[in-house]
Amino acid sequence: QESFDVPNGWAAALSSWYVRHADVVNRGFDGYNTKWILENQERIAASVGRGFVLGTLCLGANDNSHTFQFVDEDQYEENLRRIAKWMLNELGVEHLLIMAPPPYDAVRHTEFRGLPLEKAPRSDERHAAYGDRAKKVAAELNVAFLSLRDAVKEAMGEQWRLALHDGLHFSGEGGAVAGAAIRKAIEQQLPHVVPSKLPQLLPAFDAFDTTTA
Repeated sequence: QESFDVPNGWAAALSSWYVRHADVVNRGFDGYNTKWILENQERIAASVGRGFVLGTLCLGANDNSHTFQFVDEDQYEENLRRIAKWMLNELGVEHLLIMAPPPYDAVRHTEFRGLPLEKAPRSDERHAAYGDRAKKVAAELNVAFLSLRDAVKEAMGEQWRLALHDGLHFSGEGGAVAGAAIRKAIEQQLPHVVPSKLPQLLPAFDAFDTTTA
C-alpha cells in the first residue's frame, strides 16, 4: 500500500517506467494476510476489472505476524497458490511476478511501535521461511519470482536496515532498491513485457514535425 507513498516508491517507479504503455493499478492492502485477501476476492476483482499484461503479488509479512494476523507456513503457501491462480485465471493476468517480502528488522520495528524487543511480532528468520514458500509457489506455477529480501541484502549489505523506515516497510532507500530489482526481474524474466515491447499511446511528438523531409 505504501509503494506510492514513500520517496522512490517502487509502484511509482513502475508507473513512470510504463507511462504511455501501461497503467499501474495499485491494490496493496495494509496489514492484510493471504487469508483476508482470499475472503475479499470478489470485492477486489470488482474494483480492478479484468485483463492485465503483468501482475505482481507480494504477501507474507503479515502472515508471519504472531498476532491475530498469523497464518502458518503451510496455509500461507496454499493461500498464495490460490491467489496466484485466481490472478492468472480470473483476473486475466497474462504474466505474474511473485515477490518474497523484504527482510525484517525487529529492533527498529519494536522501537517504532514502542514495544520491548521480546514483544516483536515477527522474526527475520521466519520472513525468510515464508519467502522460500513464495519461491516454491512461483516455481510450481512457472511464473517469475523475485526475492525482495535478497535484493535488499545484496544491494545494501550490512546497511540493509536502512531499507526499512519502521523495520517492516520500505524507506526511500529501500523503495529505490525494490524498484530497481523489480525492473531487473521483468527485464530478465519477462523481457517481452518491458515497456518498449508494448504499444505506445500516440506517436512521439516529433512525428508531427512537418518541417523536415
